[in-house]
Amino acid sequence: CGDNKFVSGSGDQTAKVWSKNDEGAWALERSLPHTAGWVCCLVMHDGLLLSGTYGGEIKVWDPNNDWACVRTVQIGNYVHSLVSCGAMVISANSDQSIQVWSPEEDWTCTRTLEDSRWEKLMLCGDMLVASKST
Repeated sequence: CGDNKFVSGSGDQTAKVWSKNDEGAWALERSLPHTAGWVCCLVMHDGLLLSGTYGGEIKVWDPNNDWACVRTVQIGNYVHSLVSCGAMVISANSDQSIQVWSPEEDWTCTRTLEDSRWEKLMLCGDMLVASKST
């Protein structure tokens, strides 16, 4: 989120926003509440923070609007991982699917890859890399 701010996921069903204080120490600025499980993945997309939970939801937060939650997307499965890729957001889910989401189309799922068995996603340049823990 910048040089003086970062966000962490938490087992208490919140995403925590941290800010560097005048002494250079990190201090909790606020907690962003979820209602569905612990927050296990975070990604920035187009200036918005996305947080995924083990309760099957993705929340979209606007840091420029006092961290307001501007959208909740219900997936129904654990969200293991989130990646921002161009105009898309990609999730890896506990039902062994990878879903492609279009924020520009009201967060419509535009593609689902079934039986993918991947849990973690990351971008390496313009290539999507997926891995599975054993």
